[in-house]
Amino acid sequence: MTKEEIDILWNKALRQSVDDGSLYTRYRFAELVAEAEREACAKVADSISEDQWALYKGRPPYTGQELERASDYTQGKSDGAEVCAAAIRARGETK
Repeated sequence: MTKEEIDILWNKALRQSVDDGSLYTRYRFAELVAEAEREACAKVADSISEDQWALYKGRPPYTGQELERASDYTQGKSDGAEVCAAAIRARGETK
């Protein structure tokens, strides 16, 4: 996360705290940072899933000639990354 992104989240947390009448901006800020990081991690997992699915199916950027093409292992990596992305996002739903 860049300093600019942190500043944006801090300002958002500050505005929300003022709007809510809360004295605890730091807690809202921590929630926003955690939410942003969870989504960033989930997007990495989504990307891995999509890449491995393209490899499994022989779709671009792959040629279909790769050894991993139509491999149960490659399909499993795609499915596993998809499960991880869902689990990462679900962490934000439990309180």
